[in-house]
Amino acid sequence: MASRSEETRPESREDGSSPVNRRTFLKWMGYGGSLVAAGSLAAACGEDAPAPDTAAPTTAAPTTAGPTTTAAMAAETTTALTEASTTTVTVAPGTTAPPPPPEPELPPQNIRLGIDGSIQNFDYHKQFNLTDAWAPSQIFRGLSDLDPVTYRHVPEQAMSWESSDDFMEWTFNVRRGIYFHNGREMTADDVIFSTLRVLNPETGSAYRASFVDAETDESLFKTMEAADSHTIHITLHQPHPRLEELFFVHVNAIMPQEAIADMNTNPVGSGPFRFKEHIPDVVTILEKNTNYWEDDLPILDEIRMIPIPDETSRLAALRAGEVDWIRNPPRVEIPALQADESINVQVLPSTWVDWFRISPRYPPLDNPNVRRAIAMSINRDAANERALFGLGAPAYTNVPPLSNVPLNITPPPYDPEGARAILEAEGVLGFDLELTAHDVAHIKKVAESVAADLQAVGINATVAALEEGFWANRWSQQDWQMANSASISFMDPGPRSRFIGEGDVTGYTDPEISAWISEAGAVADVDKRGELYSMAWNKYLNEGATFIAIVAAPYAVAMSNKVKGFPMFPEQQQRWETAWLEA
Repeated sequence: MASRSEETRPESREDGSSPVNRRTFLKWMGYGGSLVAAGSLAAACGEDAPAPDTAAPTTAAPTTAGPTTTAAMAAETTTALTEASTTTVTVAPGTTAPPPPPEPELPPQNIRLGIDGSIQNFDYHKQFNLTDAWAPSQIFRGLSDLDPVTYRHVPEQAMSWESSDDFMEWTFNVRRGIYFHNGREMTADDVIFSTLRVLNPETGSAYRASFVDAETDESLFKTMEAADSHTIHITLHQPHPRLEELFFVHVNAIMPQEAIADMNTNPVGSGPFRFKEHIPDVVTILEKNTNYWEDDLPILDEIRMIPIPDETSRLAALRAGEVDWIRNPPRVEIPALQADESINVQVLPSTWVDWFRISPRYPPLDNPNVRRAIAMSINRDAANERALFGLGAPAYTNVPPLSNVPLNITPPPYDPEGARAILEAEGVLGFDLELTAHDVAHIKKVAESVAADLQAVGINATVAALEEGFWANRWSQQDWQMANSASISFMDPGPRSRFIGEGDVTGYTDPEISAWISEAGAVADVDKRGELYSMAWNKYLNEGATFIAIVAAPYAVAMSNKVKGFPMFPEQQQRWETAWLEA
C-alpha cells in the first residue's frame, strides 16, 4: 500500500507550537476562531477569491510525486492559524505563572434553529433534499469528512486509510471506541452493511450512482470484507483514486443494522447528537450524545429545529429573539444585518450550483437547436444580481468554482439576438414553456430571472413554483418541460459530471462524453482530470445542452451574537458539536 491518509495529533515542535489537525481546527474555531469575516463578501464570493492550494493531497489519491499524509497537509495549511492562536507567557525567575481565570458560567445550552421547512425523513440513506438533512447530519457520521480549510476529505470515524499504487485495493481502519446511540460499539461490519444498503437499488439512495459503473450499473466493489472488527479490505473492478469520498456522511452514513427498520422514525447513529422528539411542522429536538467519542464535545445540550419556510419570517424570528440561528437570510438584508451589533453574519463560497434541466420529451425541446437557443438566452450575471444580489457568480457547469480540479470551459455565448434568430429559423418563436421551480431558498428567483430572459427572445415562459414535495413528485415522474433545482453535495467534478453522462435523467447520451468522464474518474493527476472533464463539458454544452448551470451561490448564515463556535463548510453542512451559547 503506497498512498496513505491518517489522523494527525498535535506533536511538540522546537518552537513550542503544534500542528493543527481538523479536529483541533474545529475546536479552535469553537473557542474564538473565525472562518470568514462578515464584511468580506466581495472576496468571499467574487471571481478574485483565492483558490485553495492543490499542491499537497491529503487522502489516498496523490496528485504529486509520492504520497502526502494528512499530517503534512495540516502543518502546511494551518501554520498561520497555529501561530495566531499560540500565546507565549514569560514568567520571571523564582515566580509561578498566575492561575488561569475561571471559565465563565454558561447559560443553558439549548439552541433554536430556524430551518427552511419541516423535516420529513430521518433516514440519511434515503434523502433527496437539503432540509431533511439538517437533523440526520447531527445524528450520523461517516468514515471521512470534508476539511474546512483544504476542501479535501480527511479521516473522521476512520483512523486512516491506504490504497495500492493502482488504486484497485484499499484498506480502511475504523476508529475504536465509537458507540451508536443504542450503546453498541461501531465495527467494520456496520460500515459494510451501510455501504451495501446504499448500493441496493431497493433503498433508493440518491447517491447509489456514485458506487456503480456509469455504463454497466454494476458495483465498483469486487470484494468488501472485514479483516477484523475494525479493518475493512476492499478490491475494486476499476481504479478509484478518491474512494474515501464515498464514505463521507452525506453519501454513506454509518448505521447499525439492528435499528434499520425504524430509521425514519427513530434514527440511531453515532454522531454528536441523539434523536429526542419530532412534531411535524412544529419542532425537531435533538439532545447531546454524552457518549460521543470526541472528548468534551458536544457542548450544546439540546438543538431545537423550528420550521419557518418563508425566509422573511425566519429573519423576523431571529430579530425578535425567537430563534438563535438561520440559514441563508434574504440576500438584500445582508448589509443591514452586518450593521446590527446583535447579529453575526457569515458568508462563505460554497458548492451550491443552481441549474435547469431541459426535457427532450416535449417538442420543440427535442430539437438541439432550440435547446441551444435557450442556453444562449440566459444572462447569468443578471441572474446573480436578481436572485443573489451579486453575492454569487455565474456558473457554466455543475462543478463548483471551489473545485480543486481546473476546468477550461467554452460554452455557447450569451447572445439573445442570435437565440431569437435560431428560434425564428426553426419556426418556434412564441412557443409556450413552463419552468417548474423548486420553491426553496433563492431557487424560485433564479427561475424568474431565466423566465424573463426567455421572454425577451420570444419564448412565452412562465414559472410554476412548487413546494418541495410537489416538486419532487413531478421531478420523479419527469412531468416538466424545464425544471430547476440545485446541487450541493460533492466538490469533485466526478459526481457532478455524471449529470451529463450516463446519469442524464432526460435520456440524452453521448458515448464519447461518457467515455471521457469514465476515464477521468480513474485518473489521479488533477491536470489530466481537468482536461478530460473540460472536453466532456465543452462538447456537451455546445451539442447536447439538456442541462444548463446558472449561478454558483454562496453559503450565508445569520445568528445571534451569543452563538459561538459555529464553523462554516462549503457543502453547507451543519456541524453543531463545537458550538455553544455565550451568556
